[in-house]
Amino acid sequence: MKKTVILAAAAMCAGSAAAESVMTFESLSSSISSRQNLGSLYTEAGFQLFAEPASNFATAGANDAVFYAGSSALHNAFLSGDTRLTRVGGGAFSFLSIKLSMLSSLATGTAPVTFEGTTSGGQTLTHTVVVDHFGFVEYTLPATWTDLTQVRWEQQSAFHQFDDVRVSPLTDPIIPAPHAAAMGVLGLGGLAARRRR
Repeated sequence: MKKTVILAAAAMCAGSAAAESVMTFESLSSSISSRQNLGSLYTEAGFQLFAEPASNFATAGANDAVFYAGSSALHNAFLSGDTRLTRVGGGAFSFLSIKLSMLSSLATGTAPVTFEGTTSGGQTLTHTVVVDHFGFVEYTLPATWTDLTQVRWEQQSAFHQFDDVRVSPLTDPIIPAPHAAAMGVLGLGGLAARRRR
């Protein structure tokens, strides 16, 4: 019985994740030989991306030899433009991974990408990767990137594009560890009191 209460408290501390969602951008697939502007909002799989401020997203067609990196993808079309990821309607989520590529097959140098996550408790997380190739590679975020309300990143020279944003909505709020421990102690106390009767 004690094990059950302790395990329940641990589960509450971790929160529960729903099935993973992947923003694949396949709905943008086309055979055009140029880039196409898309506006400042993109929604897929229960998540939304905003291009800010006063910037917009673009995608490359499959016959664009310079910008098409192997699959349908998005990029913020403005230097220093922010991309912001949230759940549609709000709510916490985990940011699991993202595929990144240099924007252009002609690009030289590297494209640093710094992700900034905000947790539901107001904590800020940062994680930087350096993109140095044309063609998508998956970058996995640390396991601590959970209970997020938003993730932002900025378009820096030499520019990047992104695909397959892998996220997981949290179905229950995460209870901070001290509260979960207190709940576990209260549960054990209740069991002890019940046993005495």
